[in-house]
Amino acid sequence: MIPNLIWIDVKPKFHIIPPKDSEKFDIYLKIPNKEENLKKHWETWIVFKEEENKFINFESTVRLLIDTPSKLQNNNQDQDFLSIKIGDDIRIPLSDIFLIVLILILIIISALIIKKKRSKD
Repeated sequence: MIPNLIWIDVKPKFHIIPPKDSEKFDIYLKIPNKEENLKKHWETWIVFKEEENKFINFESTVRLLIDTPSKLQNNNQDQDFLSIKIGDDIRIPLSDIFLIVLILILIIISALIIKKKRSKD
């Protein structure tokens, strides 16, 4: 069992779903980046209940298996500030973007200089 249920957040918390319909929900994990949480394997269950006004009430559950990494990950706030996030897992540092733009500018300038020299000949 996960040591602290505050680390798990489900959104939406409450939602009324009509019969024979479905709903999307998101699960957010906020496990502290500490030594004592490394190499852990936890299991928890997220339960969805119907209103309890019938003779038979159903519950739906989602089993959540959590495996933490074997070493601490560097969560440097400055690194996040100086990067652009593309999708869920891709981060491009702004320094790399600046370097690419600089190289493109140099290529364009070089092409213009070469074109100008050829037109003089």
